[in-house]
Amino acid sequence: MGVDGKRSDTRIRIVAGGDVMLGEHPAMVGRGVGTAILRNRGFNPFAAITSLLRQADLSLANLECALSDWPRFCLPSHRECRAPALAVETLTEVGFGALAVANNHIQQHGKSAVGETLAALSRHGIAAFGLAGEEPGTCRPLDMDIQGMAVRLLGYSLRPRQHFDHQPEYAEGTPEGIFADIEAGCAAGAIVLVSIHWGDEYVAFPSSEQVDLGRGMIDAGCTLVLGHHPHVMQGWERYGRGAIFYSLGNLVFDMPWLPECRQTFLCDCMLSSSGCEEVVIHPLVLDGNHCPQPATEAESREIMDFLDEARRELANPTGSSAAVHDDEYRRAVGAALARARSSRNLYFLKNLHRYRLDVAAELIGKFMMRRVGLLHD
Repeated sequence: MGVDGKRSDTRIRIVAGGDVMLGEHPAMVGRGVGTAILRNRGFNPFAAITSLLRQADLSLANLECALSDWPRFCLPSHRECRAPALAVETLTEVGFGALAVANNHIQQHGKSAVGETLAALSRHGIAAFGLAGEEPGTCRPLDMDIQGMAVRLLGYSLRPRQHFDHQPEYAEGTPEGIFADIEAGCAAGAIVLVSIHWGDEYVAFPSSEQVDLGRGMIDAGCTLVLGHHPHVMQGWERYGRGAIFYSLGNLVFDMPWLPECRQTFLCDCMLSSSGCEEVVIHPLVLDGNHCPQPATEAESREIMDFLDEARRELANPTGSSAAVHDDEYRRAVGAALARARSSRNLYFLKNLHRYRLDVAAELIGKFMMRRVGLLHD
């Protein structure tokens, strides 16, 4: 466990994690978290970290799936990244106060599934944030009163649209819109927190563009930036009066083929009107059921060593991995995606006998379509 920062008398405690998939990755349909929830109503993916989440004044994460039941007879692709509606009970049980919904999978199964998700969260007392604002590139703010302090939550997805071609319900942020939203929140006297879906999958450091945007958000008045999408951890830094977490990794996600997708952490932040006063890191590792568990001493050391080195790189203006040249960053993206693709394919082949026939057939069909260029990841 790592501790950084100073103490202040008037504070609120925010605990945040990364991507939450209570459905199933396309390569895990029938074998992932969603199936476990359906088979066992008592299954709680967050059981080992519930006490940490409940100790916070507000616990947050990025909900990367729709909460929407699928038809009884349907193609496996209709179940991808789509959690059974009853999964909302788990989110309520562990005490999530708000969940970001601005990401590239929430809209995967259409507007009706998004509506079902928002309605389910509302019925169970969980606030959703990251919905589109009235102006392009802006977010509809979520205002909360926490221990007598005004807090404004904003959420954005900077990822390209996937699986649909209509205007999404979630906020597609632009720098101008994001900065304007933050400044409006500060003008209203609120502590502003931003959840942002950005970067590239499996890359262990942010691009220089992300670093510039993250720091720009703090300069605009934001206190805490919570990043996600890469599915792996990236560094975090103190900047100005705030803190920026470039990628919190996976909190619950069925991606067993890459070890780095199983390393993660909760950030535990004390905030005040003066800024981010204190940060505690809780290292976690996803188990064989894709659920977070407190890391062992050796696992914690590995995670903290990675985060400490990443912080040093972010603090170094010359040669920093965060400020890597665009061409180098693009090469890193290509290498990471190629490694992930080959690892996923090898995992599928090794476990082929465990898949339902219809799932295996669809996965093989998609593989062949990718080979001839008719389908892209």
